[in-house]
Amino acid sequence: MRRISSTSKSFFVLVTLLVWFVPHIAHGQNSFASRLPGWISASIHRSLDETRVVNYAQSKDLQSAQNIITALRGAGWLDRNKALGEAHPGLYEVVFTKTA
Repeated sequence: MRRISSTSKSFFVLVTLLVWFVPHIAHGQNSFASRLPGWISASIHRSLDETRVVNYAQSKDLQSAQNIITALRGAGWLDRNKALGEAHPGLYEVVFTKTA
């Protein structure tokens, strides 16, 4: 069985910044992270009260996730994100998935 690592970053942002923040994260995924080895997918979720954003990304394995995070940090993406909101990152292992 192939193990897939997931990273989730929850951000608390000011509502006025949210209009720019979500496209900023999407741009980072489209133009940078998705081109890195081991990257699988990313899903960006916005809370209904528009105060939180979760960037849920999946990679091939833990080493790929760590390499992607290192590359994002080195390219300045994480610092730009921190300037816009308070991040609460974490690494998770997928233990169950059900699809329609």
